[in-house]
Amino acid sequence: MTSETNTIVREKSTNRKFLLFGLPYYSTSIIMGFADLALATLYILAYQLPPFLVGLALGLGKITIAISQFFFGWISDAKYTRLGRRKPYLIILAPILGISFILLLLPSMLIDITNIEALFIWLLVIYQFFNMSYAITTPFNAWMVEQFSVEERPKAAQIQTAFDILGVATISVFSFI
Repeated sequence: MTSETNTIVREKSTNRKFLLFGLPYYSTSIIMGFADLALATLYILAYQLPPFLVGLALGLGKITIAISQFFFGWISDAKYTRLGRRKPYLIILAPILGISFILLLLPSMLIDITNIEALFIWLLVIYQFFNMSYAITTPFNAWMVEQFSVEERPKAAQIQTAFDILGVATISVFSFI
């Protein structure tokens, strides 16, 4: 920081940095697209869970996202660590998102899927962890301010959006298969 202007001086970001910053949106779009489009079908048709219970669990998941994004946005703004304000949440939430996604797809690894009550509790609990960890997008978006200058942020956001659209397009193609 300079003492006269009290601003942070950053080097110009490379295209590689922009691409690496936008790339996670591709995978989160695919994961959320799958969760939103195919999870209900998987649990209703393949695992024979009643549609009302599947809808209840998936609906509560969206409420979990709303609460979690607010919470992780607030806490990542308020707490400073030696890793910075955003990285600890990225490091903790990213593996939880991946693991919970796998557990949602393969409940038979750990529970008896013929037990309707156990399967519903499984879907309810694991889907809430999945959606809570999706709140990783809030500290990640806030991290943009720390990574790019004011002039570069529109380009970073455009690249994120391009990867997001590419992810949605990818999951849309798979929904037809």
